[in-house]
Amino acid sequence: MTQKEFEERTGLKTDAEEYAAIERMYMSAGSMGKDEFCKRWRQTGKNPLTMALADTATSLNEMLGECRHELIDMREKNIEHARFLLGKAHAYADTDF
Repeated sequence: MTQKEFEERTGLKTDAEEYAAIERMYMSAGSMGKDEFCKRWRQTGKNPLTMALADTATSLNEMLGECRHELIDMREKNIEHARFLLGKAHAYADTDF
């Protein structure tokens, strides 16, 4: 959602910094649609609890992304290692290798 869309849906004016925080919250809202998010924003606005929860959700999503990258790296290393071992077993014709 753009800043302009948010302002049109809520009837509120925001500056770039404030909208950046709102956008982080919107992105953390999961599958909530734009209209539903804007409706809820009008109800809660700048509630400190809501803002804190959005910050936490953003941090957790970033950590999850980092963990996914680590898992992908480990998987690739495991595949590489398995190929190396299979190559050695094949080279020595050793089924127990």
